[in-house]
Amino acid sequence: MSKLHSLLSPLSRKLSKASPKSDTVFNRAIHHEKYRVSAARKLQYENPPTRGSLVPPVVQIKITQCDSVEAAETTNDVVVNCESTKRICKNGVNENKFLNILGRGGFGTVFKGLHKGNTVAVKVSREGLMPPGEENALNLDHPNILKTLHISKTGEEKENFRVIVMEYFPNSQSLVTLIENSEFDMAPNLLKFSKDIAEGLWYCHRNGVLHLDVKPQNILVCDGICKICDFGSSRRQDYQNNFTFQGTPVYAAPELLLGSKPTEKCDVYSLGITFWQMKSRRRPYSEFQDVETVIYKVLSQVSCYPYGKLL
Repeated sequence: MSKLHSLLSPLSRKLSKASPKSDTVFNRAIHHEKYRVSAARKLQYENPPTRGSLVPPVVQIKITQCDSVEAAETTNDVVVNCESTKRICKNGVNENKFLNILGRGGFGTVFKGLHKGNTVAVKVSREGLMPPGEENALNLDHPNILKTLHISKTGEEKENFRVIVMEYFPNSQSLVTLIENSEFDMAPNLLKFSKDIAEGLWYCHRNGVLHLDVKPQNILVCDGICKICDFGSSRRQDYQNNFTFQGTPVYAAPELLLGSKPTEKCDVYSLGITFWQMKSRRRPYSEFQDVETVIYKVLSQVSCYPYGKLL
């Protein structure tokens, strides 16, 4: 009983010989903890893998409906398709929504756009402002003519705007821009540019189309190749009823200003003025401010510029 009392007594400082010391038990437990680690503890503390989410990631898929898209959100390009053309012909284009404006003119605004998956130039103009001559370029296919791919015809009774889809060249410049750029060396390009314009114009005449507004502003230089564009003033040779001249008086042949029916010679006259401007790098009749004086000078042939050695 005395041994049992001493063992159970809280005042006892001794342990039985069969029991190890408390600090020995504690140290031995620590000693074994270093070597006996369960597989679960290894997974938890030794090189734990990165936890993956049980929820699958959300994949963003953009679905484009032809009846609800007027511009590509990623590129700010005008999208031309069956449904968007109807809306554009009715309401036009909100220019504040599109940043890729290529140019503006008296007949409308030209945007960078998409048509059948291809990058194009899209001209949008009011119905009353677009001259009928644009349709004459639809069947023209030549390296020196800017190709017209499509002209909107929705069949709707009310069309406030027209859409013209043309080829797009990202590095193109107007010929007049190069002429007036003092840093551009025209001399080595003069013969090549002249040949390009002449061949494009010859192709037009061969296919029965008179351009009737040949000038540097209507010629694009695309990667060193000149392309005639803007057929708004053009006419078919076999259809010239009720002809009204809509070109630029500075480049117009005298007979056009007098109201005569246009011929191929009218384009040749304008081509000559264009060649002279390329050579001299001056605007014809630039010393006169009003159109009436220019028309008088053209008709009276008072100001005939010496052509010198053009080519």
